[in-house]
Amino acid sequence: MKSKGQAAVEFIFIVLLIVMYLFSVTKPLVESTQGVIEDIDTITRSNNEAKKIINSIKRVSMLGSDSKETIQLFIPLNGEVGCYSDGSVGFKAKINQRTLNGTSINQPVGLCPNNSCDKNFSLPNVAITCMYDAPVKGTRKIIVVKTDVGVSIGPA
Repeated sequence: MKSKGQAAVEFIFIVLLIVMYLFSVTKPLVESTQGVIEDIDTITRSNNEAKKIINSIKRVSMLGSDSKETIQLFIPLNGEVGCYSDGSVGFKAKINQRTLNGTSINQPVGLCPNNSCDKNFSLPNVAITCMYDAPVKGTRKIIVVKTDVGVSIGPA
């Protein structure tokens, strides 16, 4: 009778050790995976909003003078989208923002130096005038207007 109780206690102890091992190994992996998914989401959504502006510029540039289009941008928390003085439109997205005890959970990515992804799109046949001082963040409405010299992008 004594050996049956001892076997049950040993079995419970072994199960407890297995559960503790699985928890200690899988929890960091799950947290790292969540961080990677958030980074991919930020980059993808920022890219999509920049392409929204590019597509609007393409449509408006084919229309007559003073044609305009208003678009709504939904820029993610760690992203920025805008136009630049060189006539390009692009986005910047900060990645590896999830931390544990002050250090990043994810490894640095070679394609995004200093944990900042930056991509610019240019339209070679369209002169773009930017009415913003800096890239925009958050939810914004912008207006794309065709002028006599090109396309102007500014606040709605």
